[in-house]
Amino acid sequence: MEEQTAVVQELAPPVSSIDVSTRDRKPSHSETPRSVREHRRPSFLYLRHSFQNAFAIAAGDTFALGLSLVMAGAIRYFLLGQPFDPKWSWFVIGAWGTGAVSTGLLPGWGLGPVEELRRSSILLFSVYFSLAVLLFFSQQISEASRLTYGLALIFSLTLVPLIRTRVRRLLVRKGLWGVPTVVYGAGDTGRRLVPILQQEAGLGYIPVAVFDDDPRTRKSNVSGVPVVGGTQLVRKNAPVAIFAMPSLTRARLAEYMEGTLSHYHKVIVIPNLLDIPSLWVRPRDIGGSIGLEITSNLLSPLARTMKRAVDLLVSGLGAIVWLPLSLACAGLIWLEDRQSPFFGQDRSGLNGRTFTLWKLRTMVPNAEAVLQHALSENEELRREWNEFHKLRRDPRITRIGRILRRLSIDELPQLYNVLRGDMSIVGPRPLPDYHQEALDQRIVDLRVRVRPGITGLWQVSGRSDVGRDAMERFDGYYVRNWSMWLDIVILVRTYRAVIKGSGAY
Repeated sequence: MEEQTAVVQELAPPVSSIDVSTRDRKPSHSETPRSVREHRRPSFLYLRHSFQNAFAIAAGDTFALGLSLVMAGAIRYFLLGQPFDPKWSWFVIGAWGTGAVSTGLLPGWGLGPVEELRRSSILLFSVYFSLAVLLFFSQQISEASRLTYGLALIFSLTLVPLIRTRVRRLLVRKGLWGVPTVVYGAGDTGRRLVPILQQEAGLGYIPVAVFDDDPRTRKSNVSGVPVVGGTQLVRKNAPVAIFAMPSLTRARLAEYMEGTLSHYHKVIVIPNLLDIPSLWVRPRDIGGSIGLEITSNLLSPLARTMKRAVDLLVSGLGAIVWLPLSLACAGLIWLEDRQSPFFGQDRSGLNGRTFTLWKLRTMVPNAEAVLQHALSENEELRREWNEFHKLRRDPRITRIGRILRRLSIDELPQLYNVLRGDMSIVGPRPLPDYHQEALDQRIVDLRVRVRPGITGLWQVSGRSDVGRDAMERFDGYYVRNWSMWLDIVILVRTYRAVIKGSGAY
């Protein structure tokens, strides 16, 4: 009760002073100073939090760029015996800082990992290209080391995103990242939104309160965030508001924007546009109306060609590693039970075409009989199988197979499928027919538009731990928002998922 009272005391102005009639009335001259102060406070809080987070991220960026230049200079000295002159390094750091501010990378609130990677990569290329142009026109290009700056660019493309992520995680753990955010609406949209904001803490929008007019929501909470009152209330110490009431009419939305929501420094409106592409959407002013321009990367022949070229490059050049490792593991499997170490199964691929997916065998030779016997005797196992089509404690898995699955080594032969064109490195997981038929037909239609992948968004988000509904959500999201940037983020997360072994069974 004390906690609830404290929350209400932070709400301002009081209920009686912010009803629709008071909110919409133009202030008199005597009221102006107070009104200005009320608007300044959330703006000041927003700027203070923004500056603090931006300073920390900028420090990490500077360290990453400096380390990249030092590493590149050390390689130049090792190869050529010539020291590196760092005088132009200050241009790199200064240009990056200026560009990061102008592109929203500092502090980077609201940017998901894909968009942040895209912006930072483009900015790095722009910074080093600008340096090359500057050196050329100043006729000092002969004095600068092209080898050093070229290597520095390569190192920066890895170190800058890596260290930015580390700094942001540290700030999140310390409770210093982001800005207090309120959510208007405790309906379906709000209840989906709040846990997403909590799980994706890197977005920087920290939900602290929910407002809703439904009396049934009073004194309740949404994923632990309290519903503290009606939508006529304003919270002074939360500079950001997210309006999650997509069913309102245009007139009512305008009333909120000009009334309650006008007290916040930044307002994010969630439209009623579920299950449409979200990464590659750009707002457009169409004669005074807001239009959303949606780009379908699936229809770009250049993007699809680039994806296929990367698949061939990775699987082809990587054969020097994955092929001997696969053969060595196959030998261990054969020694365990003297049966074939490889397993092939028909899966559905691009455009619904069936292909044979190859894996290292991790189950006993009579796996189907063992499964049916276990399901017939154990009701709990039967429920788990019907839900996930996998078992956490699967009686079919061999001793060596359990290790191979945990490290995902059993999937290495699928790189052969990539070379054949059956699969891609990144994509929706290829499923057997019985599993594919259990999915919503709309999701099935989306999945067959791209080649299935060895790894994908579902696998790096918990794999078997998150269930079929999550698979439909993640696979749909991947196809709608597909791009090379998204593939890169998934590959990085794949490394973390394999190391942790999350959901692998």
